[in-house]
Amino acid sequence: MEDFEKELKQAFLKEAQHPTADGTECISLNTLGRYIDNALSDEETLKVQQHTGSCAHCMKRLIELRDTLSMVRQAESGLEKDLDKISKQEGSGVSRVYEWMKGVFQSRTFVYAFSAAVLLIVFASLISKQSHKSVIPDYVVKLKALNADGQVINTGVGFLESPNGIVIAKLADVSGATSIDVDVNNNVYKGDEVVGIDRNKGLVALKINGNDLPYARFSNSQVGQKVIAISKSFKTVDGYIENFKAIKITSLNKEISLLEITLSKPGDYDLIVNSRGDVVGVSPIQIDGKYMAFESNRVQDMTHLNLTLSQVTYTTSIDATRDYLNGMLAISANKSGLAIKYLEQSLERDPNNDNARLELADLYYKKGEEDKSIDQYKKLLQHTPDNTDALLLLGSSYEDIGKYDLAVDAYKKGLAVHPEDTDLLYNLGQLYIIQGNNKDAQVIADRLKSLKPALAKELEALIHRIPLKDNKSRSSP
Repeated sequence: MEDFEKELKQAFLKEAQHPTADGTECISLNTLGRYIDNALSDEETLKVQQHTGSCAHCMKRLIELRDTLSMVRQAESGLEKDLDKISKQEGSGVSRVYEWMKGVFQSRTFVYAFSAAVLLIVFASLISKQSHKSVIPDYVVKLKALNADGQVINTGVGFLESPNGIVIAKLADVSGATSIDVDVNNNVYKGDEVVGIDRNKGLVALKINGNDLPYARFSNSQVGQKVIAISKSFKTVDGYIENFKAIKITSLNKEISLLEITLSKPGDYDLIVNSRGDVVGVSPIQIDGKYMAFESNRVQDMTHLNLTLSQVTYTTSIDATRDYLNGMLAISANKSGLAIKYLEQSLERDPNNDNARLELADLYYKKGEEDKSIDQYKKLLQHTPDNTDALLLLGSSYEDIGKYDLAVDAYKKGLAVHPEDTDLLYNLGQLYIIQGNNKDAQVIADRLKSLKPALAKELEALIHRIPLKDNKSRSSP
């Protein structure tokens, strides 16, 4: 664009008038332009040819103008393409001005005048900047959540995560739907197959069937990076990444990172991209005036399932995810009371967030409220009976209140799901020793030898040397 501007200005400014005594032009720029367009009469055409054949100055101006008009027309074509990329901006100020400019240039009345050339430069720059800010990548899709009667109950925005048609969207946007329409560049597909759910992030993965589908590129996030946030109404707003927040999920012994983003305007945004159109964050949620988003590289960790929407009987909302994140942030800040409040609120809105319930149970346990902790594990297991993390921690809680038979039962249920879970095996072996059942404890130690020899040695040491009748421990996965 800079080279075009320089050449255009030079073509019109450099020796724009013939250096005669009175400073007037030999031939006007408008006449030269009409000559290039073959718009003159035969008599006028002959006069121009005769004059430029004997006037080196006007011949030079004619060549410069021909080159300039070629660039103007190329610019017109490029601007039309840019305008087409500005999504949903019909009737906007920039669009109306461009339409007026296009009419002026097509009329060829002022196209040869310097003032029109300057206007083209100004609006080319303006539209280019507007296009850069407003263009939404092709992989971003529109969602319509439909009920059984085919009525739209919600809308949303998602993006194609991979070339095999996996669409990532907000769980809240498709909650309660029996069918989902996915609009990819005005082509509508059905996204009724659920292949992943992540309640911590409030995201769902849907599968659509299509050919040559665009898909997202993912980019690393950096503090200070300029970003663009995209809303469900396909509006965009500028911002930047202000900070990273690491949140420890204590009961699962893992950590997630959140992006803290400052945006120029408030709103309900779903996706964060950088200036190149790469995804850097998903599911932004406003907390205390700041937007928190999950780093894009966490999207691909979603659990893969094989369900239809009719089989997914969940209810959730963006508020449930917001409360969950607030609870996690409070845990990171060692504010357990506040964390309990937020997690309880989150579970009222979305009772099926297993990790939120695990965190709440862990907080109750640390406060010494074992009964409340056990109650949370039981509720979780009603929803997900084969959750081995919950079974392990439930068994530990039963141990702590002396209900050994119930603890053994919880550990055995977990091992029925994952027979080689070393934490479950070790805890069960320890519990056998506490009960004086060294024979079964040795069986557990033998199973551990091929899985985790260090734990097998610890268990055998307890069997043969240390009486542990009153010893109790709680393990975390």
